[in-house]
Formats: sequence, structure tokens, C-alpha cells
Amino acid sequence: MLRTSGIKWDLQKVDHYECYDEFDLEIQWQKEGDSLAPYLV
Repeated sequence: MLRTSGIKWDLQKVDHYECYDEFDLEIQWQKEGDSLAPYLV
């Protein structure tokens, strides 16, 4: 929900969940915050 409101934050990368910190993943986000944003993310 945060990523669809324009906030670049991912709990999986911040909290070192499983092995997500070993991957160089770009956090997908949308700044619009409308009902289409979760679909696009």
C-alpha cells in the first residue's frame, strides 16, 4: 500500500526477509495512489 502511494519502501528488503537482501531488485512504485496503482505495481 505504501508503494502505491509514492513511498519507495519495501519491508522485505529493509527487514532482510529470507534472501531478498542478496538480490539487486528495484522497488516498483507508483506516485498516483489511485485504484490502478496496485495493479501496476
